[in-house]
This record gives sequence, structure tokens and C-alpha cells, in this order.
Amino acid sequence: MELTTRVTLGEDENGVQLRIGIGRKSTSNALVPVTRTDVFQPRLIRLIDHDNTLKFRVNNQAVDGKFQAIKSLDEAKIASDSMASSNRLPLTIIHLQSPNAWELAHELSRKLIGLTRILTVNYVTARAITEAHPGANIPFGGLILFWPGMQGHPLRWTAEQIAAISPRDITTRLTERLGSLSALRSGRDTIWDRIRRDIDDQHMNKLLAQAYTARERRDSAGEIEALKQQVKTLNDSNDELSEIGEEAMRDADQARERCSKLENQLEHLKEQLETTKQEAAAWRNSYQDIASSPSEKPIDPWDAVPKLTSHSNPNKTYLAISDASGDYIAFTERAKKSWESIDYPDPEDMTDKLVKLAQAAKELYETRGRTIPHLDTWFKENYGLNVALTDQTISKFKRNELAWLRKFNFEDSLSLDGTPHVKVRDAVSPNECGRIHFALDSSKNRIVVHHVGVKVYKH
Repeated sequence: MELTTRVTLGEDENGVQLRIGIGRKSTSNALVPVTRTDVFQPRLIRLIDHDNTLKFRVNNQAVDGKFQAIKSLDEAKIASDSMASSNRLPLTIIHLQSPNAWELAHELSRKLIGLTRILTVNYVTARAITEAHPGANIPFGGLILFWPGMQGHPLRWTAEQIAAISPRDITTRLTERLGSLSALRSGRDTIWDRIRRDIDDQHMNKLLAQAYTARERRDSAGEIEALKQQVKTLNDSNDELSEIGEEAMRDADQARERCSKLENQLEHLKEQLETTKQEAAAWRNSYQDIASSPSEKPIDPWDAVPKLTSHSNPNKTYLAISDASGDYIAFTERAKKSWESIDYPDPEDMTDKLVKLAQAAKELYETRGRTIPHLDTWFKENYGLNVALTDQTISKFKRNELAWLRKFNFEDSLSLDGTPHVKVRDAVSPNECGRIHFALDSSKNRIVVHHVGVKVYKH
């Protein structure tokens, strides 16, 4: 068996219509079992997505190779409201609590264009969506796919499964499932059928003209040949129409057969339901103690934050902290490199200080427009953090070694000042003098951490 791909293009009042069909074709007449064939997104789709002059739509929904980050409660509400629609694409939601989840989100958004829409959530927005749709229990650090109109059973992968399975394997499984359903939904290739009809009509008109010309010239042989070609063309069209009709008849027969099976299953389920009701009544009293016992506590995202390890990549810790805070704290690439480059003696204490700073950021920015006088005192009294909002040495440093700290850009926030810092340790040797430098990014309601390590200068 080999994969075949057919691309058809047509134009109507809505623009250019594109259809890509992938199938399997036998390369031998031998009667042998069909082997499994991996199916991947055609490169043409990525090329279209990368072309800024083109707008790509599926079922009148704009699609691209990017995931949409749901970071605020307002965005979570918009996402929740759209989930009940039966006209939308399947919706894949990923809880970005770990680097594995980040990698998977990037992989799926690039390679499932037009098959599903990818949303990413943090702990806070995941809870908001779950509260709006009680059946939409988003796995902590995992993935869930909701079908249009919230019909059917969603597909789930837990954080443990994502860690154990490669993003490529999950992409392959979803491509097979979504691709086959997309093909069934799309039905016949109407663009191709229309093109074939147009070609046949043109061919028939040409043959009619040939027969007329032959008749005018009294060329009997030429007229007969043209008429034979007309008959052949009509027979070919009739065969194709018969094939379409037979396919529709087969589909109808299969639908009737499925309905009959479902009716039988329904009767059987009714009998089972009655039996279950009787058994439930008999067992109810025996399980009262269990039923009244407290339910299992949900995962506390702060408890799930992994501890920092000296001289190692801190992204797992940073992502978990950002997630638990609801993205009220963010970390720059420089914050990552500053931790990787040192052998800090007490990484657990540094982790604890980062968690407290994130919790403070959440409280500080959760209520928009809130102002707190004497912010350094507030950090100390509420979170036990020794925070300095200014530093004369940094602000008056004449050389450019600290320019990266006084003014930096992050995402679309410009000219952030990283002078404010948490004094993790003081009055100790230089390699133990911990510092967390951050900027107060009021325009985005967040704290941006730019340095996690030791003191950035020596007296």
C-alpha cells in the first residue's frame, strides 16, 4: 500500500476552495493484510499558513499554525462560551504546567492545522472553564480534546502520559482520528466533481461540433466516429453517476443497519437500567459511610512546583510557578540563564522565595487598578519577603555592565526596569548572596523576573 494525495482547487463567491485528500492505494493485486500507514499533514498546508498574503479558513473559521493562550478570566469566559457550539472545530485544551506540555502545544498547533483548534490554559483559567462546564475536567498538566457541541467522550492525556509519550506519537494518533473524521464530514470531492462535469461538457460540445462539421462535409465516417465518442462519454458519465448512487445506497443501508443495532442496544440498556436500579437500592445503605466521606482534594498547584536544582535548567520550576499564579508572574530568558550559570548553595530556599513572589504578584494584580503604598513593606508583612524597590548602586552605575538590568524588553512590554529585587540572603559570602531581580509590569498586570541568582555587583 502507498499513500496518495490529491489536491483540488476551485473558486466561488467565497474565494478559492482548497481540498486535500489523502488515501491509500494498493501497489499489488495480492490478497494480503493491510499494514498500518502513518499519515502526516501535507507540507502544502504549512506553506499556505506561512504565506501572510493568504487567509486560511475551515468551515468559515480562521485557522493558523499557532495556539491561543488563555491567560485571563475574560479570555476563559470567551473560550467557555464557544465550547457549546456544534459548528466549531474540535477544541484541544492543554494545561501548560510543564515544558512537556509546552512542546506538545507547539507541535500540535503546527501539525494539526484545520483539524482542531489548540488552546493553552493555566491553573486559574483551567478551573474557570471547568466551573463553566462541569464535565470538562481538564487534566492537571495534561491535554483534553472536546468534540463540537461537547458531544461524545473527550479524548484525554494526563501529565504522566504526556511525559511518557513523545509529542510526535500524540500528533500521529490525533492526525489519524481527526483526519478520518474530517474526510467523512467532507464527503465527496465536490470541487473535483464540478471540474469533471465541466470537462465532460466541454468535450461533448467539441464532439457535437465535430459531428456537425462532418455532416456538413458529408463525411459519414467522421460523423459516426464523433457520435461513438459522444456515446462513450455519456456512458462514462453514467458509470460515474451510478457509482455515486451506489455509494449513497451503501451509506443508507449502513445507516439503517446502525439504527437497528442502536434500537436493540437501547432495549438492552433499558433492561440493564432496571436491574441496576434494583441493585443500587440494595447496596445504598451499605455504602452510606463511604458516600459521606470527604472527596479527594484537588491538586494544589503550589505543591506541584518542582524544586530548583543548582546549575540546571529551571524551566520546569518557572513554568509551574507561572501556571499556579495564573500568569501573574513571568520569567525572561535571562532569568533562566542566570540560574543555570551558578552553583547556589540553597536552591530550595530560592524556590520558596520565587513561590512567595508569585503569590504576591497574584494578589497584587488580581484586582486591577489596585495601588498599595509602601509596597516594600507590604511584601514583608504579607509574604515575608525582603524587597528593595530601588538600588543606588545599580541606578548610578557608570559602566554599562548593568544596563541589561536597568532597561529591558519582554514580549511586547518595553523599557522595563529590573532594579527592584528580593534579598534572598544578605551578609554572607558572594556566592551565597541570593537575589531575584524583577520588574513591575503594570501595563500587563504581572511581575517579570529578569534575574535569579546571586548579587549582580560587588562593592
